[in-house]
Amino acid sequence: MTTAKTAPTTTTETAAPAEAAAAPAPAAAARKPAAKAAAAPKAAAAVAPVDLPKAPTATEAAAAASKQATDAAKVIDEAVAVGKQTVENVVKAGTDTAAKTYETAVAAQRSRVDAAAKASDDAMKSYESSVALAKDNVDAVLTSGSIVVKGMQDVTKILLSAVHDQLEGNLAYGKALLGCRSVNEVIDLNQSAAKAGFDSAGEIVGKISATSAKTVEEAVAPLTARLSATLDRTLQPLGR
Repeated sequence: MTTAKTAPTTTTETAAPAEAAAAPAPAAAARKPAAKAAAAPKAAAAVAPVDLPKAPTATEAAAAASKQATDAAKVIDEAVAVGKQTVENVVKAGTDTAAKTYETAVAAQRSRVDAAAKASDDAMKSYESSVALAKDNVDAVLTSGSIVVKGMQDVTKILLSAVHDQLEGNLAYGKALLGCRSVNEVIDLNQSAAKAGFDSAGEIVGKISATSAKTVEEAVAPLTARLSATLDRTLQPLGR
């Protein structure tokens, strides 16, 4: 029973503080509108007046337009100058290249002409040298032939002289034989004639041999000289 009485008392005491705690809520709610109302004038005071830009006058507009036109003209002039300089550079480069190409072509053509002229001169000199060499060779052959002919003439003269001497010897032998009066004289005459004939034959052979040797030596000399000159002329390019 005592427990039953105590329980209601505790409940009443607990509810009273809860109501007391809930009571200040309307007061706080009443303060919030007041705070908003106080903040509204501050926000209105924070908005500052805005100055709008002034419209340019006709003079200012004309000056601005003139400045823009001047700037545009400068830009156009600069563009024209750059374009002109570019064209001049291109033309100059093309002209220089064309001039260099022309000079190179002229130099190459001149070099070809000089080479052709030199080759022609060399060919002409070689031709003249060959002609001179051939002429000298022909002259050497003719000279050698003349020497051989002269040598043969000398040999022929020796033989004719020997024949003439032999005929005279035979005539003398015949006369002497007719004048012999004994066999011993005939024998002596034959021995003398044989010895004279042998001596004459030896002399003739010696003359012919000497003349032939001299003829061969003189005839070969020009040919040998021309052979040496021809070999030197032929081998000369190899020695360069």
